[in-house]
Amino acid sequence: MKYIDVIYGGREYLLLFEYASGYCEIQEKNNQYNIKLVHVCELEQLVRLDF
Repeated sequence: MKYIDVIYGGREYLLLFEYASGYCEIQEKNNQYNIKLVHVCELEQLVRLDF
């Protein structure tokens, strides 16, 4: 499964799941046990350019 890279609080996270309510489960990239529930409006999408 491919996850979306996002930024929350200045740190990189993976977007695991988005609920219909607008809340999302995100996981810190370097710590698989650090999972947060945040609203989608608090996230920025990290854009990576692959050449």
